[in-house]
Amino acid sequence: MVSFIQIQTFLEVARTESFTKASKQLLVPRSTISARIQALEESLNVALLNRTTRQVSLTHEGQRYYERCFEAIDTLKTLEQEFEDQEVLRGLIRVTIPIDLPKDRFVELLSDFHKQHPEVSFDVNVNDDLLDMVSENIDLALRGKSPGNDGLIARKFGAGKMVFVARSDLLPQKAGKSLARALDKMDLFDPTGMAASLGLSKERTFVRTKSFELTKSLVVHGKGVGFLPKTMCEALIEEGALCVLQTDLILPELPLYIVRPVKKHLPQRVRAFVDFLVKSNKE
Repeated sequence: MVSFIQIQTFLEVARTESFTKASKQLLVPRSTISARIQALEESLNVALLNRTTRQVSLTHEGQRYYERCFEAIDTLKTLEQEFEDQEVLRGLIRVTIPIDLPKDRFVELLSDFHKQHPEVSFDVNVNDDLLDMVSENIDLALRGKSPGNDGLIARKFGAGKMVFVARSDLLPQKAGKSLARALDKMDLFDPTGMAASLGLSKERTFVRTKSFELTKSLVVHGKGVGFLPKTMCEALIEEGALCVLQTDLILPELPLYIVRPVKKHLPQRVRAFVDFLVKSNKE
């Protein structure tokens, strides 16, 4: 008969893709991990894992079993929470955010929510990769421009004003702050890819990147014009190091989404944090 500890062990091996890492997470010897997996496979009469000397991966049947077990455990956790004190939120919220997201405001939001709910903690993954939120056990993601695939629920969190910026001291006096004149002499760096819809070319650009931070660094070092969120450049604009270039073009905004996996039951702490983020953005 399959035991819960065997299922828990299998999920940890599948998540880490390693018997050794799973043993460290579960604080049991590697031999115990192997024995549990072997007993589980014998009970089910199916191979769940492909094993090599360097890597562990799921078989087709193992992937199906992993997804069904994950859903079942998520339901059990939600059921448990329904019987807890509804006035007290507790537990861990796993969040992933892009590298270029302004961190000061995000830290402020985390801190304010924690003050209201001191028994809630956060595990924040700063990563530009579109991680698999189910297999990585991620509750929420903040994503700009593109929220993800059809297996996710996206809620618009806000939109950032975009501006064209350049080094103030590199602009000819007669050209002033005109975008058109600046682009006659300088390259355009556009990490969003949205400038093309405005009829602006990047053919002369010697560096192509989707990183906002690298784009800002290129602009600060006088390598060209950058198309960036205004919030990223405000301090440098106020100092006079960078200036906003003037244009008659109607500039698109950069949307920001709160993204979560499709689940029947959303933990109360996660739902409360989503509502908190949305409310904070409106204030």
